[in-house]
Amino acid sequence: MFAKSTNEKPESIKRVEKVTGRLVIFYEVDICNKSELHKIFKLHKIDCVIHLAAFKYVGESVKTPLAYYVNNISTSLVLLEVMQECRVKKLIFSSSSNVYGNPKFLPVTEDHCTGQNCTNPYGRSKYFVEEILKDVCTSDPDWRVILLRYFAPSGAHRSGLIGEDPLSEHLNLIPCIAQVAAGQRTKIKIFGQDYNTRDGTCIRDYTHVTDIADGHVKALKKISEDLFKGWTAYNLAAGKGYTVLEIIKIFEKVAKRNIKYELFDRRTVGRSWQDDDLKTVKTTKVVGKRYIVLHAGNKNGFIPGADLVFSSSTKNSDYHGEMNQAAKLQNVQTLLEAHFGKEWAQHDNLEWYKNILKGLKDSENENSQDQEYEEEECNSLEDEIAIHI
Repeated sequence: MFAKSTNEKPESIKRVEKVTGRLVIFYEVDICNKSELHKIFKLHKIDCVIHLAAFKYVGESVKTPLAYYVNNISTSLVLLEVMQECRVKKLIFSSSSNVYGNPKFLPVTEDHCTGQNCTNPYGRSKYFVEEILKDVCTSDPDWRVILLRYFAPSGAHRSGLIGEDPLSEHLNLIPCIAQVAAGQRTKIKIFGQDYNTRDGTCIRDYTHVTDIADGHVKALKKISEDLFKGWTAYNLAAGKGYTVLEIIKIFEKVAKRNIKYELFDRRTVGRSWQDDDLKTVKTTKVVGKRYIVLHAGNKNGFIPGADLVFSSSTKNSDYHGEMNQAAKLQNVQTLLEAHFGKEWAQHDNLEWYKNILKGLKDSENENSQDQEYEEEECNSLEDEIAIHI
């Protein structure tokens, strides 16, 4: 189905248009429907494809492996067939650090072996597609492929308009913490307390989604270079690992809310983080300073669906911190009208909103006391997080 008008598009697409200020052409099509997919390629002059369509939850993949293999691999095969027939031979593939399995060395670089130690069907499905893409490149020198291996994508856009609002019961850590903070769930289940880490819980390299988006933009430029041939893999990561408990405790301190958790025996996952000297897409590290945005006014101190907005401010970004005043005002008005009524969206002066939010923040600071934590390892993370209301 082609979305001819804005009203036919999902809310997430509308919000992307609002953030970017650009029209998004949207089709609702099953990628396994080869004939419908073919029509789209014939309607447009497509130069490169970014393939993001897949199931993505590790725990769920262990429970339903066939669904993950069928969906993640079959869609890729159909897409590749259509691309081949339409002579579109540039692809950026959304892969995962799970292809490394339990790493043999840390930090993990792109030279690390893949597939040998995969611990779950999700990771194996990504590994299988990577191997298929390598075979395609070997068979035809005209093909160009970039494999982007994500390390624990986390967060939301700084405007609060788009972010992670999962419907699945299989949640990543950040939205799970946000749901506990908002009172939508009672506690977090932490699997494993005997890892060889600073506090016994496993380490992850939490990478902000806007940094990952920047990585895709750089990949598009890279794959279009005349000298680029065959396939190349790049890790998209922040370059530093944090334990589950470190993330929870700093969240508590910043949000001034108690995050309940319960410890369980470990699952078949371990720890991994990317080399701090990462070579992301000729890259320029797509690593920025992280902070949390808490929205004031909601009775719980959070806006449902945008409870916590994890964001970053990188130097090499066309958007971060550079949003024009009109766009900023529109984003603020949209958020406030959606959650507190139209009367909150009547002002056309951004400074008015800033003063109101500053007053709320000052009031909260007067009535709150920071919690103290013994874990020294949290200090460096705390320095990277600032509170914005």
